[in-house]
Amino acid sequence: MNHKPLISIVIPTRDRHETLEYTIQTILQQKFDNYEIIVSDNNSSKETRNIINNINLEKIRYVRSNIDLTLCESWEQAVSNAQGEYVMGISDNDGLIDGSLEFIAKLLEVNNNPLVINFVKNNYHWPELEITGNMMILHSIKEFEQLEQIDGISLIQEVLTNTKQFYRLPMIYNSIVNRKLIEQMISFNGKIFNALSSPDVYSGFMIAYFSKFYLKLNIPVTIAGNSAKSIGVNCLRNHKSEVLNREIIARKKSSIKLHHLIPQGNIMSHTSSIYDAYFQFQDLTQTNNFIIDMKLVYKQIVDDLLVFTQEDLDKSLEQIYLACSKNKTILDFIYSYINIHPIKIKKVDLVRPKNNLYTNSLILDGKKFNCDNILDVSKFMANFYDYSSPEIYLDKLKNDFSNLHLNCKIAIWGNGEYGRMLQKELIQKRTDIDITFFIDSFSESILTEPITITPNNIPMDLDYIVIASSFIDEISKIIFNLQLPKNITIIKFII
Repeated sequence: MNHKPLISIVIPTRDRHETLEYTIQTILQQKFDNYEIIVSDNNSSKETRNIINNINLEKIRYVRSNIDLTLCESWEQAVSNAQGEYVMGISDNDGLIDGSLEFIAKLLEVNNNPLVINFVKNNYHWPELEITGNMMILHSIKEFEQLEQIDGISLIQEVLTNTKQFYRLPMIYNSIVNRKLIEQMISFNGKIFNALSSPDVYSGFMIAYFSKFYLKLNIPVTIAGNSAKSIGVNCLRNHKSEVLNREIIARKKSSIKLHHLIPQGNIMSHTSSIYDAYFQFQDLTQTNNFIIDMKLVYKQIVDDLLVFTQEDLDKSLEQIYLACSKNKTILDFIYSYINIHPIKIKKVDLVRPKNNLYTNSLILDGKKFNCDNILDVSKFMANFYDYSSPEIYLDKLKNDFSNLHLNCKIAIWGNGEYGRMLQKELIQKRTDIDITFFIDSFSESILTEPITITPNNIPMDLDYIVIASSFIDEISKIIFNLQLPKNITIIKFII
């Protein structure tokens, strides 16, 4: 591949060749072609390399570590080898929905190449999983706009208050991220990822913070897979699997350590991993923007604790108490809380869908639709989504017009009732603004003040075009076809 691709799709993998082959095929089936695939092998057996050799395509680059890496280091190896302008990550049992890659590329184009587009994921449980095997979960999009703007700073605070909302963070694992943001992450300590147990969540905090506002796509692009060798699946099983054991041993050798404010060791609490990611992010960025209650931190870690034996429980409590020990008030609170709400030793949990994640979703049995791998599922799910019409995200004009900068030049698109109403309000509230033109395809022959021009005669030195019309969708498509320069910001006026 002689040119830099638009998109790098990175796949960290270790000994999951049974699913990896199908994952790669869900990408290769896409009609869009300006991408590369980075298969980052974390010391797998020869079968993984054999799959890449058999496919034998230049757009697939294979990199390998000859020692076991932690999950964090594996993601580092994968993303650091990407060359594309944008990077998105998927796991080696995930997939891209057929048609979604071309769609996401068009979204980038029509929205002036934003720093981030975060997207929702569908889910698939591979057939070998007991009870829930071959289950497909399709998320509904009917109640949402295609694109919305998210305040990343506010979202971080929401996640810190309720860690069950972590999946909403714009992670490299559920977003397409511009290289500029990745380079900003690297600038702090030379690493993209700096959290031992949740590198994806760490990237979510970083991206939300530095992008400040980003686009959220409410149409699924990828399918998150659960299979027998998934780390998350093995954490929910009552046995010491090889998958977890290799990760635990690699962590002991890693230069990245758990943050000192959270319980140490290998306690099973996803909330603990989320706070580890946050504290690492906070230390590196030196941000003090967020309110955090350490009592709530440890309470949530306790509530989320997963133990299967008395020995696991004793070790976990020891680490939790030790983490709280520097603050007697918090330690007393946790002692009291655990005494009132004793932690239960759980029985084997075999990867059951959680209702809070699958609200308003369609859950189907893959077997009934002749789907028994992620490639089949990718083609099946494509029937549920319209990838033909990527929308432009248009910010709404604020009531006080504070999102229009001082002394700017604007054109109002719409010479009817809405346009004249906006003109009147601007004259009253923002005398510094230069309303240069009206834009209207149907009344260009009528003399107006300011003058009305056609869409084909839009000057290139405008700061803003404000759509003041009931035909916002139609005008948005016209704007896309015009391919206006990126210096012109498009905003919509909503009454």
